[in-house]
Amino acid sequence: MKKLLFLLCIALLGVVGLETWWLLHPTTSIIKPVPQPQPLLAYTFEHLRKTNFPATQITFGRKVSSAAITFSQVFYFQTPITPGSSEMEKVSGLMNAPVAPGKYPVIVMFRGFVPDNLFAPGIGTEPVAQVLAANGFITLAPDFLGY
Repeated sequence: MKKLLFLLCIALLGVVGLETWWLLHPTTSIIKPVPQPQPLLAYTFEHLRKTNFPATQITFGRKVSSAAITFSQVFYFQTPITPGSSEMEKVSGLMNAPVAPGKYPVIVMFRGFVPDNLFAPGIGTEPVAQVLAANGFITLAPDFLGY
């Protein structure tokens, strides 16, 4: 009986010792995790910095609004579907510019999240873009892929 109790104590100490070791070293595991795909890594600053994006032409669509000194117009350009991809996708955006001919600095503006049911080209940047255009800047607000 004493021998059985002694062996039981040794086994219990062994289990407690293994559990303590595992708690102190959680990265060491008998079961290796299955690698998960990480498609969004293509959009990290480091990866985007190394990506060569092809030059594409900007084309203009309909005028959205026109005032005495500024106007807004939809524009389009092509961009790779994912960084490094050869498959291109057409992207829209909204340009705000002064009416008077001349050379103006260009500001590219990005917006935050907009629900699909509220989306329109330039939404989220339009009020500031109009003020900038009235003060001698051209603003380009590209839409995000999928909008």
